[in-house]
Amino acid sequence: MNTGSITSLFRGMITTTAILLTLGCQIGLADDSESNESRHASELSIIKVEWDSDDGMLDVKGKGHAGKTVSIYDSSRDNLLGKTKVKKNGKWTFSLAQTSDVPCRVEVRSGDDEKKRKVKNAPENCGRGNGSDDSDYSAGNDRDKDEDKENEHDKDDDDSTDNGGNDGPGGVISGDYQIFAVNDLGMHCMDEDYSVFSVLPPFNTLQAQVVRKGREPVLMSPASIEVRYNAIADASGSINSTSIGKTNFWDHSGALFGATPEPDVGLTGNKMPSQANGAQLFAAYEQHHQRHVASGIPITPWDDFGQHNSYPMFRVEAIDKASGQVLTSIDTVVPVSEEMACADCHHNDGVAADATTAARYGNVEWSIAVAAAVQYKENILLLHDAKHNTQLINNQPVLCAQCHYSPALDLAGSGPQGAQNSLPFLSYAIHKRHGETVDGNLPIGNIDAIIRESGKTTCYNCHPGEQTQCFRGAMANAGLICQDCHGGMLAVGGQYPLADGRTRVPWQDLPKCQSCHTGDALNHQGSSMVRYVAYDPGDKAATPLLADNKRFSESDTALYRNSAGHGEMACTACHGSPHAIWPNEDPDANDNVAAKQIQGYVGTITECSSCHTPGSLPLTLAGPHGMHNVNDARWNEDHEDYFERDPASCQSCHGVNLEGTRLSRTAVDRTFQTDDDGSIYLAKGTEVSCTLCHERP
Repeated sequence: MNTGSITSLFRGMITTTAILLTLGCQIGLADDSESNESRHASELSIIKVEWDSDDGMLDVKGKGHAGKTVSIYDSSRDNLLGKTKVKKNGKWTFSLAQTSDVPCRVEVRSGDDEKKRKVKNAPENCGRGNGSDDSDYSAGNDRDKDEDKENEHDKDDDDSTDNGGNDGPGGVISGDYQIFAVNDLGMHCMDEDYSVFSVLPPFNTLQAQVVRKGREPVLMSPASIEVRYNAIADASGSINSTSIGKTNFWDHSGALFGATPEPDVGLTGNKMPSQANGAQLFAAYEQHHQRHVASGIPITPWDDFGQHNSYPMFRVEAIDKASGQVLTSIDTVVPVSEEMACADCHHNDGVAADATTAARYGNVEWSIAVAAAVQYKENILLLHDAKHNTQLINNQPVLCAQCHYSPALDLAGSGPQGAQNSLPFLSYAIHKRHGETVDGNLPIGNIDAIIRESGKTTCYNCHPGEQTQCFRGAMANAGLICQDCHGGMLAVGGQYPLADGRTRVPWQDLPKCQSCHTGDALNHQGSSMVRYVAYDPGDKAATPLLADNKRFSESDTALYRNSAGHGEMACTACHGSPHAIWPNEDPDANDNVAAKQIQGYVGTITECSSCHTPGSLPLTLAGPHGMHNVNDARWNEDHEDYFERDPASCQSCHGVNLEGTRLSRTAVDRTFQTDDDGSIYLAKGTEVSCTLCHERP
C-alpha cells in the first residue's frame, strides 16, 4: 500500500456545492499615499532565516521600504531563490520548499541595500548539494559573527506567529492528526419486517481516512494505527448502541441470507458497539482507496430508548497501535431507515389490494394479518403469485434478490447467477413496473403510470421518505429533485437504452458530478457553470452528460463515492456522503457535526489547516480544483503579482471581469487585514471580487 506524502490537500470533486470552493481570497486595499509609505519606511534588514526540516521549508522574514521588491539569494552560489514585496507595514516574508540544496546563508537585496545571514538549523551538508565549495561556511567564520550581531536587534520583531489579522475559524484546528469518516451512501435502507420477504438487510458501511498533519500530510495505514467506532449520544441525547430487540432480522437471516450471525452481529461479522461488545474495529482496509472500512454494521433506526432516529451517531477514533493513545476522533452520522411506503397502496383496501385488483387477477384473497408490515408484504407476494404463477406466499420468508439480481447484495461481484439470468434485475422489476400503467403499457395522454412522476414524492413512495428525507444536503437546498440526477421511473427501470446503446445497470450507471458542474468561469458548457439537470432533457434514458473541463469531475472510471483526488483523499471526506452533500440546511442536523468538528463551521471542508500545518504551504494554486490557500494572509501581498503573471487563474473563479462568481464565495464570515493596517469584513457567501476593495486591474 502506498501511504506516501500528500503534497496538497483535497483535489476531490465538487457537487452542487460548487459554492463549495469558497475561495475567500484576501484582497488588500490599495493605498498609494506618500505619507503611508514613509511612515513604514525602514532600512533593509533580516529578522529571521530558519530551516524547518520537518516541513521542508526555508522561512525568511525581514523589514524594508514599503512597496519595494526584496530578492532572496543563496549567498554561496548567488542563485536567486525568489522575490517578495515589502508590505505597507514595512515587513516582508518569504517561504520556499527546499527538499535538497539547503543554503547555509542567504543574501537579500533591495535596491542598493543587501544583507546576509546564516540559516538557523541548516543541515550539516548545507550548500553542498551541487558540489559547491563550502569553505565559506566554517562555523567560526568572522562574517557569520558579524552578521549575527548586525541582525541581533531585530529578533524581537520576529512576526512568525502573526496570522496577518485573519480571524477565520481555521484556528479551531488542533492536534497532529485528523480523521475523516463518512457513510458510503448517505442513507441505508432496511426492512421493517423480515418474516415475509426482504429487500435489504440492516447493513451500514463507514469509510475513514486518517491524516498525519504536516506541510505534506500522510495517509495512515493499519501498519501504525487502528480505527474504531463506538456509539455516542447526539445533541438530543439519542444514542444507538445495540439492535437487539429492535428487529426480527436475526430470526430469519438464515432462511433469507444463508447466514446466522449472533444478535448485534452483521452479515460481514461487524458488530454493534453495545455495552457488552464495546468499541469495534474497522476490520478492513482498501489499499486501492487507502480507506479503513467497517461494512455491514447492523444498525436500526430505533435508539436505545425506543425512539425513532434515522440519523444516529458514532464516534470514530484513530488509535496509535504502539501506545494505545487516541490520536484523533470525529463524530459522524450512521444513517438508516425502514421508511418504505408500500403500505400506502398494498394494505388491505389500498389501490393495489382492493376488490378491483383482486378481480383483475383471479379473485385474489388478500392477507388476514393484523400487523401492518406483515399485511402489505403478504399482499405483495399474493399479487406476485397471481400475476406470475409463483408460490411465494407459501415459501416465506423470500429474498427478492434471490430471483431478481441486485448488485447491492452481490458483495463478491459475481453477477447474475442461475435463474437471475432470465429475470429482470430487481431495480428494473420495481421501477419499470411502477412506471407503467396498470395494464403494463407506457403512460400516454391522460393514462398515468401506477406511480406517476411528481418529483421527490414519486421516489418517496419506496425510498426513505417524507419523514426520513433521504435526499438532503446541498443539492436539496438548491431545489433539485431526484429526477434531476437519476431521470424518471422508466429511465431508472432500464426501459430506454443509454446513449451508447447499453441497458442501464443499477448501481453502476449513475449521475456524474461533472454532468452538472461542467467547468469554471472561463471554460464551461452551456450558458452557466452549473446545470440543474444531469442529462439532456430529450434523452429518455437520462444518460449522464460528461464535461470537457474536468476541474470538478470525479474519477473517470469511478463513482463519486469511490473517487479520490488531492493526495488520494476521498471526495466524500471533503464534501460528505452522496445524497447528503454538506451542508444540511438545518444547522443543528447531525449531518453537519463532522464538518463543524473538522473546521469549525458547516459545509465543504475548505480550510487547508484541516490537514496542512498552518502557514506551512507556499502560496499555491495547487489546491483542490485549482484552489489557492484559503484564509492565508499572504494573499494580501501577492495576489496582484499572481494576476499579472496569469490573469486566467484568477478569472476562472473570480469571473472574467473579476467581479465574483459562485466559485469565489466565502465559506464563512471572514475578516481580512488590509495593506493600510485596516480590515475588511466579508459575510458568509460573499462573492469575492476586486471591486470589494479597489478598482479592477
